[in-house]
Amino acid sequence: MRRYRRIISVGATLQLALGLLITDHSSWADTSTSVEVPQNTSTATTQKPLLERLSEVGTLSLYSVYAGSPINNLGSSYQPSSDGTLDTSSPHVFDTTVTTGYRLSKYSFAGVVNHFKYFPIGNPVGAGDRITFMDPVLYVSRSKLIEYQGLVVDGRLTSQLPLSSNDGLQANGLATAMSAVLNAHIDVPTTKLTMGLFGYLRGYIATSTSPANAPTYKVYLAPYANYQLTKRVAATLWIDLLSATRKAGTGLISGLKAGTVDIEPGLNFDITDNISINPVLNLYPGNLTLASTSIMAFLTAKAF
Repeated sequence: MRRYRRIISVGATLQLALGLLITDHSSWADTSTSVEVPQNTSTATTQKPLLERLSEVGTLSLYSVYAGSPINNLGSSYQPSSDGTLDTSSPHVFDTTVTTGYRLSKYSFAGVVNHFKYFPIGNPVGAGDRITFMDPVLYVSRSKLIEYQGLVVDGRLTSQLPLSSNDGLQANGLATAMSAVLNAHIDVPTTKLTMGLFGYLRGYIATSTSPANAPTYKVYLAPYANYQLTKRVAATLWIDLLSATRKAGTGLISGLKAGTVDIEPGLNFDITDNISINPVLNLYPGNLTLASTSIMAFLTAKAF
């Protein structure tokens, strides 16, 4: 099954995909500056722009993943499977999250991630465009958990709420899914290269209605690299190295079932300081064919 994830926006501040960890903290104090003026004239004041003031107390951002056709059949309505056949259960989709957060401190946020999928040609295909709402996620994030000789580690804790019948929690009778997320990255000295590792450990909390084979935990690891070609263009590489889930009734470690490894080379374009688009090719190294290679794109937009 196709997997979607929160990748790193290139050419801007490196971020965790379920909460943007940006900007400094300050209060909503009056920023007016007193000046001497001639008699009978009004006092001039200066004030920060609204979006800058909003960024001092919170954040609002959008992240969307587009998954499309195989490159040997661009007119197809479906995404390809790793074996090169068309996956008729996976039409074109924009998998989108909208993150809102309140700043707790200089480097910390707490908030909610609203998740939905937009199917431009329907799901099933031909049924007309459709928006499907998924489970929301609560999060607490902290950037710069570790900062040592150029290495930076950011972190986040999340809890998924079982509010949508379209998502996996209700289908498996699960109370929540809790994740510990880490993102480690380093700028290679004297180069324009950034290297990193993104990963998480997710635990599923069962209830009395959970089936015997409900998922219990998941491990995900993805190394990545970005090379800045110009001020606003960077070459990117993301590798879905490990995505393994263990189900109840299987061995604690031996029961882990890993998904297929895929590699995503691409180019990131910073349209503005707050908007970037990253088109990529999704390749399966175990089956490097035109039929299994698909077009994808990642859009990141930050309001404040």
